[in-house]
Amino acid sequence: MTTVDSEKTKQVDAGKPDRSIDAASDSYSVVRNLLVTPIPQSDAKRLLVSNHYLHSFPGGTKLSFGIFYQSILKGAITLGVGPFLGYGLVDRATPEDCLTLTRLWLEDDLPVTPNPTLLAFFYGHCKKRPV
Repeated sequence: MTTVDSEKTKQVDAGKPDRSIDAASDSYSVVRNLLVTPIPQSDAKRLLVSNHYLHSFPGGTKLSFGIFYQSILKGAITLGVGPFLGYGLVDRATPEDCLTLTRLWLEDDLPVTPNPTLLAFFYGHCKKRPV
């Protein structure tokens, strides 16, 4: 059996976010401290063009949300028209009835990567406050 000196590991990974199993168990507390709120499209565009791997802002964006952690902007979510006939996946829907998640970006320095939990949180947020 191999043992690992956790102090040495922490020293080696000092500048990196902690993505260990222990950190993952703390995902809920990170998400609980997130605030998702509408932001101007210009702010979302600046953030996404600079940081998202596609370095672009999706055309047809209808809604832009900032993701704040400890009152600091740490990411963005955009919703837009999506694929041309995407609304056809929903029975009796029209293009005006549907929005598609077009971008999601979070800074790497968050203590954990809460993407799945964040999406569930965001869905709940939208149900409480229809857009």
